[in-house]
Amino acid sequence: MKNISYPILKIVITITMILSGLGSIILGQANKFYINPSFTQINFDVSSTDDIAGSTFKDLYSLSNSKTLGFSIGYYLNDRIALDMILGVPPSTDIIGQKEIEGLPIGNIKYAPMILTINYKAISINRLGLTLGAGINYAYILDEEDGAIEDLQVDNFLDPVLKAGLDFRLSNKISLAINMIKIINGSTTVSGKVGPNVPELAGAPTISEIILNPIATQIGVKYIF
Repeated sequence: MKNISYPILKIVITITMILSGLGSIILGQANKFYINPSFTQINFDVSSTDDIAGSTFKDLYSLSNSKTLGFSIGYYLNDRIALDMILGVPPSTDIIGQKEIEGLPIGNIKYAPMILTINYKAISINRLGLTLGAGINYAYILDEEDGAIEDLQVDNFLDPVLKAGLDFRLSNKISLAINMIKIINGSTTVSGKVGPNVPELAGAPTISEIILNPIATQIGVKYIF
């Protein structure tokens, strides 16, 4: 069951627009927006506590890494501080069994990640800039596909993020950009019932608390306008 409702997306977008407007008024800056289309790789380092039919296990699940096309939309409040929102084509990941259920296909999820950060240009040397940031990640689960677990349900999750990025300026408006984004914990709940391909436990309820520990790497081109 989803534990964070879709309207949160609208709230975050509204807050971003308000802050952008305030930045222009307070700092007297002309609007400076940018877009940053990118290739994104998302790697997971999963740990879990799993309950199957009342018995507790540890680290029964792993998640396959995800690849997607993403883009950032940003607004410079001043020369060093920017608001940044990362969206992307919804990626998917396979949930795969480990240990006692090694290799068992548990299910698949498709999700829509959204990351909102405040970025600070910490270092600028000639054409190279180092940016540090912090903010929040909201992952909305779009679809769950059953595998060894039937009636698969995965909760949305909201967690803090840290960000570090390198920009290499090609011109006043275009730069190459590499970003590393660390989502702190990224905890979610996976629940359902054991399917018939595990006959000795078929129909037994199962619920897992999973820490995803994802790291996203983005490589793209930033265009300021």
